[in-house]
Amino acid sequence: MTTTSSLPPSLAYRIAEKQGDKGFASFSKRNDVQRDVDRGLAALERVTNVDELFKNYRALEFVTSALGISSRLANPGLLKRALLSDPADNKSLINQLNSPSLKNAQATLKLRDTGVATLKSEAFLEELVDSFKRTKYEQNISQDNPEVTKARYFKNNVKNATDTIFKILGDQVLRDVVTSTLGLPLEIAIQPVDTQARAVTTRIDITRFNDPAFVDKFIQRYLNTADQKKQQSGGGAGSGGYVLSLFGGNGASGGTGNIISLFA
Repeated sequence: MTTTSSLPPSLAYRIAEKQGDKGFASFSKRNDVQRDVDRGLAALERVTNVDELFKNYRALEFVTSALGISSRLANPGLLKRALLSDPADNKSLINQLNSPSLKNAQATLKLRDTGVATLKSEAFLEELVDSFKRTKYEQNISQDNPEVTKARYFKNNVKNATDTIFKILGDQVLRDVVTSTLGLPLEIAIQPVDTQARAVTTRIDITRFNDPAFVDKFIQRYLNTADQKKQQSGGGAGSGGYVLSLFGGNGASGGTGNIISLFA
């Protein structure tokens, strides 16, 4: 009997893409998701300045999760210094870290220029809540199948990193997808960044990522590679939890039937 837990990453990705906004809308209505939103907003309401923001873990977690920089929570002091550093200074921390997601967060929050004023805007908070839910949605997928989440992130963001290879290398997900698909070893990460750049650019013209059709083909290559690795390791794709949450199945043939009908 085939179960959804045996789905390869490539098929799990097709399902996620096919569901589109319907999958996200269903996830957003979950009680646990709304509870996290309510707690985050309540924490933010108590924040009156930048120092308080970085001392209030729940508020900071909510903001960083929504902006895709929650991995920086491990070092809030460094995060604070980066977001408050001068983006016009090439030697500032925000530029030294060379992280597109951090730079985007800095430009979005405007903590250096306006303090927490942005976080008090109702319009901004609506956008923040939507971003938070979407981040949680992708994390929910990633728990079962991280390759699917990486592929979706790559599709939505690589077009913003085609002017220089260093933007791709500075984004962990974009770098992982590109180096994995090109067959570069994990050890390349410890090489000087210029060496990494040459290894990638001698194998692919990154300006081709401006072409959506090429991006789709590249993602398929990435997922096919992930399929092969899963098969070689003897493990399933691990996508059962996410797929079942979409179709209301329990891993039995009924859930599989729903999946088959999706592509009929």
